[in-house]
Amino acid sequence: MPVFPFKERELVKADIIHLLEDSGIGLPNYYRWRSRSGCYFCFFQRKYEWIRLAEEHPDLFEKAVQYEQQHKDGRYYTWAQGETLLELLARKDEIITQHERSVAREQSKQPDLVLAEVLETVLDEQDEAMPCLACHL
Repeated sequence: MPVFPFKERELVKADIIHLLEDSGIGLPNYYRWRSRSGCYFCFFQRKYEWIRLAEEHPDLFEKAVQYEQQHKDGRYYTWAQGETLLELLARKDEIITQHERSVAREQSKQPDLVLAEVLETVLDEQDEAMPCLACHL
């Protein structure tokens, strides 16, 4: 049975960050450029996060590109819906600009929310309707 102690205590994102900072743990470094877990090949990451993966970890980005391109049985798929990672990278400036506008819009729109509401907002913005089970739990 899932348990949501932060939600039950109506803690907001700022409360969680405060807890992590005060405990000495802090936020994981990847939250500088990612919205969720550190799974580099997450199908549900944003296009902006793929761009930042290329900048932060070019070796992992290249491996992801290879996974898109190499199939012995001739199948084809992309990590991001509708375009390959190389096509995303070609639109790097546009994707970064869109992301920055979106972040600015969200920051101006709402004050601190309970963590559950923050997560709902993130999931509503996704290209896919369902998150992976690890992130969902």
